[in-house]
Amino acid sequence: RPTEPEAETLTVHVTCTNRDMPARLPFGDSGGDFEMELAAPVSRISCRIKPTPTRRQPLGGALQWRFISHLSLNYLSLVEGGEDALREILKLYDFENSPVTRQQIDGIVGLRTRHVTRRIGQSFCRGIETSVTFDEEKFVGSGLYLFACILERFLGQYVSVNSFSRMIALTLQRKERLKEWPPRNGNRILL
Repeated sequence: RPTEPEAETLTVHVTCTNRDMPARLPFGDSGGDFEMELAAPVSRISCRIKPTPTRRQPLGGALQWRFISHLSLNYLSLVEGGEDALREILKLYDFENSPVTRQQIDGIVGLRTRHVTRRIGQSFCRGIETSVTFDEEKFVGSGLYLFACILERFLGQYVSVNSFSRMIALTLQRKERLKEWPPRNGNRILL
């Protein structure tokens, strides 16, 4: 006769934060690490691995000035500096200075911006179209499409109120475009 296992395991990978609060939680309790708010057919919830600590960029020297200049970022910074300026901005967010992240940032091999006018609703709006060219070989084992999606959202944050951004992702290896996003202003996609 078959027997049921005494414990079932559910594996969950999450990325979340509440600053340093996870590091202060007690882990390893024999009764479980978490409590259920409602009744459920679960006897206990335990963490097999303690959450990783919060990662912070070590501030000092020139890095502080780079962060301050980042606060005044606008599209003019990217138009004048091109892909070098974009790579410098993205390096600010590489807290661990990891080889994988550096390789992805170096995978940005071209950046071209131009002013465009699009019909948004009943009127016309002026915006900036950014074409970013990637080297797919720098993204082997990681997601170029996901990286491009995050970059598109990032660029959408740096347009003025009555404007929009639109990104086109290209690669050295393909003839067709990887992705062409609709116009965006901040978190809003404009149709």
